[in-house]
Amino acid sequence: MDNVESANVVDSTLLSVSREPFCAETKLDSLDSGITPTHRFYVRSHFADIPSLDPDTWNLEICGAIKHPISFTLDEIKAMPSRETAITLECAGNSRSYLAPPAEGLLFGHGAVSTAMWKGVTLAHVLKSANVQPGANVIIFTGADS
Repeated sequence: MDNVESANVVDSTLLSVSREPFCAETKLDSLDSGITPTHRFYVRSHFADIPSLDPDTWNLEICGAIKHPISFTLDEIKAMPSRETAITLECAGNSRSYLAPPAEGLLFGHGAVSTAMWKGVTLAHVLKSANVQPGANVIIFTGADS
């Protein structure tokens, strides 16, 4: 089963908004707790292909306005101090289907919102480790899902 098909059958509490790329919102009656279970979390994909990453070879590279380019393995990132916090994510297109006149883009109802406990190293800690040079004021993130 490919990623899109498996995502379509994740949970009956998700309403498919588009098949490719797969996007789905959470049924409002499923948002009945403070933390949204992972299988009920809304999905907003911008690309049809979901990259397959190998945790043994994945790395985070930082280059640009830093003293020396640096790379971290997943194990190195996991060994860094982390923090955990509840954060609500909401798609900018949430409730778009109710706009008049109709807006361009995916027509989400009110369910493109979810709350999760997120745990990980802070961006500030990673950048401090990279020895960012004074005057650097822009960070550009590039991922495997380009």
